[in-house]
Amino acid sequence: MITGKDTFALDKPIKKFINSAVEPFQKKNPQSQNFNTPTNPNSSIDYLPFILLGIIGIAYSLLHTNFNIYYEDDSWTLSNAWNYTVLGVDHDLTFLDQDGAFTGQLFGKLYFHLCGAFLNIFGWTKSNAFIFNSGLIMIAAVVWHYILRELPFSKRTTQILPFFIALMPPVFFAAHTGRTDAFTFLLMSIGIYLFVKKKYIPAGVIAILAMESHIMGLITLFYYLAHFLSENLSSKHFSNKKEMTRWIRSNTPMALKSMAGIIIGSAIYLALHWKTFDISILSEMIVSKADMVSPVNNYILAYFSDFDWIHHIPEFFLLFGTLFVYFRHKIYRENKFLFVLMVVLFISTLITRRENRNYFVFLTPALLMFYFYTYEQLGKAKGFMTSLTAICVLYFSTVYYSNHDYKFDQFVNFVRSNTTKSELPVVGMPDVWFAAYDKEYYPIHNERDFNKIDLEEFYLVETDFLARRSRVYRDVKNNIYSNYDCDKIAEWDTYNNNKAAICHCKNDGQPNVDIIYKPYPGWQNVIKQFMPSASLK
Repeated sequence: MITGKDTFALDKPIKKFINSAVEPFQKKNPQSQNFNTPTNPNSSIDYLPFILLGIIGIAYSLLHTNFNIYYEDDSWTLSNAWNYTVLGVDHDLTFLDQDGAFTGQLFGKLYFHLCGAFLNIFGWTKSNAFIFNSGLIMIAAVVWHYILRELPFSKRTTQILPFFIALMPPVFFAAHTGRTDAFTFLLMSIGIYLFVKKKYIPAGVIAILAMESHIMGLITLFYYLAHFLSENLSSKHFSNKKEMTRWIRSNTPMALKSMAGIIIGSAIYLALHWKTFDISILSEMIVSKADMVSPVNNYILAYFSDFDWIHHIPEFFLLFGTLFVYFRHKIYRENKFLFVLMVVLFISTLITRRENRNYFVFLTPALLMFYFYTYEQLGKAKGFMTSLTAICVLYFSTVYYSNHDYKFDQFVNFVRSNTTKSELPVVGMPDVWFAAYDKEYYPIHNERDFNKIDLEEFYLVETDFLARRSRVYRDVKNNIYSNYDCDKIAEWDTYNNNKAAICHCKNDGQPNVDIIYKPYPGWQNVIKQFMPSASLK
């Protein structure tokens, strides 16, 4: 055990508050308050799992559809699932321009099958999609309990860490979007379990299926690599030719089985995608670094600088504070697997070079292992536990305080009840798709050029309170008003005194004036838009 006077950076300001909630459930026996002491029949009941389950239940219930007021990827992903499972079309018919652009689906069809089947039964609503993804996260948390049993971590970590997987903000975010991230996360978790159990063929299959659901399923292979290196690599293997030959021979069966699994997984991928597969498009998609919104294409930086950056300040200090004490106390000497894993995953972020904050979810289990092990070694496990609980509760509380008045299902009902002429198209921000998925619908979106869309009469859904989240909303709306006669037919109070409106628009008989789309403003201006307090020069 490492000891010293150092305390966890976030412990002091909140220790009294958390202890006041925890201490009534604990006996005064000092051993019962030791985080690392296993529960036995003679000790007090361990209430911590029940407390965490309660927080999970409350957070997942109260923030079900108002966690994100708006997120364009929800409707983008689920519209493709609708096209695929209901219409039988494996192309993007909604969000991408149809003239000459590649619109085929290269990823996500396995998710479309499963999520689409669920939504066909329970209804194509955002709420049901979030229930499906939240269920995937809960299953993944259980899988991580079994993974940890195979890794060099304490029994207490094995018991408690999986609860925090469901609570950590990056994972909670994945559970409350319509994206494929939750499914990819589950497949990654299953793959890691199979790999540490030395089931190399199915582990290889699952790794490819994780990549089929999302290209960032590639992270699964980095977890495999870290485990392999920590278990099978040491300096003695390179001490002489004989040792190296022996090492290669001993690992050849593992390599062959893994490759067999990868080949089988690739065959499944091709079976799902053979109609629209295009290697040149796939290569371009993977290597493209264009239009980045940060100076360095890295999803760790993106996570701490995106539109909701202020909510992640405590996590930022937790991460870098833990790194400081981890290296100061040389804890990296104590757990080879953990050290190798953190190095490999950090390198993976430099190789993948993706700036989407959503991908932080795939690092969350590794970070939790890093936190738990570090503070157990420092003898500060209880302080860490209370602080991490406080971080999660603070995160959920602040988001709920800001968004609790917003009722997305009421917004959908408002749009549907005021767009009664089924023959008229609907134009609006991406979230409007949930109210118009069975109609002709055109999203106001960066990938849609309205100069190519010829409409005579339609409904316009105005959501000005979301304008800052779109580079083109104002331009498209102003152009519509200049080219069409629009009458406001209904208005709805959203939240924080914001309003949404439905307009009935008809062509004014004059030649339409094209929209002059502004070029991408550069990452600095995008960051300023999401971070008004930023002083970037």
